[in-house]
Amino acid sequence: MTADLNGHRFNDDVLASATDIAEARKRFPDLMHLLDHPELRQLLQAYDVPANAAKKRSQRWGILAVLLASLALIGAAATPLLHGLSEDCTRLVALIAAICGVASILIGLKGVLWSRAKVGWLHRRLMTERLRQFHFQAFVCRLNDIVVSLVDEQAAADYVTKRRSWFAEFRARIESGLVAEFTDLVAHDTKGDIWLYKPCTPSVRESGHAIPDQIFDAYRELRIRHQLRYANYKLSQGVGILPASAAAQIVLFSNVTLVGIATLLIIHLGIAVSVAIGGDSLQPSPWVHVIAIWIAIVALAVRALEEGLQPARELDRYRSYRAAVHAILERFEAAKWPWERVEIMREMERLSFDEMIDFLKTHNEARYVM
Repeated sequence: MTADLNGHRFNDDVLASATDIAEARKRFPDLMHLLDHPELRQLLQAYDVPANAAKKRSQRWGILAVLLASLALIGAAATPLLHGLSEDCTRLVALIAAICGVASILIGLKGVLWSRAKVGWLHRRLMTERLRQFHFQAFVCRLNDIVVSLVDEQAAADYVTKRRSWFAEFRARIESGLVAEFTDLVAHDTKGDIWLYKPCTPSVRESGHAIPDQIFDAYRELRIRHQLRYANYKLSQGVGILPASAAAQIVLFSNVTLVGIATLLIIHLGIAVSVAIGGDSLQPSPWVHVIAIWIAIVALAVRALEEGLQPARELDRYRSYRAAVHAILERFEAAKWPWERVEIMREMERLSFDEMIDFLKTHNEARYVM
């Protein structure tokens, strides 16, 4: 998978690219039957690509609706500036403002209130995360099978055959009932079912098998540290006019708000000084009042974008997640006994599941309202 500009490689934890597979084969040669799952990788790509496209489409429609509404209000506020212009110019400005307002409402009804693109994105994102969880929950729920599969090539082949059956059960449960799964997870009165393997192995202390360190090493690198890198990536400063990074969006919106407040302060100080010096004879130009209204409209638009993109909640969520994953990594590396590490792996899967639910709820509730 190609790296992002900030250096993050997406889906390398499930070996999405030939480079990822080659690197994993060098580091964990005896575990490739476990780490390399072509059917899962192919299905993940089938959902991941349209999910990213649906996310962009949803955000573009929402931003466009806010932009058109802002232009409509700006046009309406410009009425005092139209005196002295020809009637045709006045009608043109009014027509453009009206068209922008109507278009904004129509886009809002079609693309935001119904939220087809956003819902499609969240459904597909749910599927990609459940696929990732299926891949790594095997380290916990099917640990005994994994240990046995390391005996020889035939044992590895037998594990792959079993996994094919488990994967078919997973698809029958999750993929065919994706909408119902999503509805259940975003409901406020349910917690959802984390485990995708039935039953899940209760405890390594009861297994009687010695667990090679390479299993734990692979889980640490591909699951725990990958999630930590991903959280750091989400918390990094992005690039662009409207960056994808929540931290960069907060900085952008804060700067726009501060500039607006400073401009309004200067305008009002200018009005106060002009009145104090010249009294009623020195009245500010209509432009001054119109610009003040325009600044208020821009502030309203920024607020609408914040409600739609939810950068503050996104930032808080990833900060908490990073701290929790970092704590898990420290405990995992300090653990002395295999059963301790397995219990920490359980916690990691629970943490990942809970973070997924928070993500789905946050964006399901987000609205571009102006």
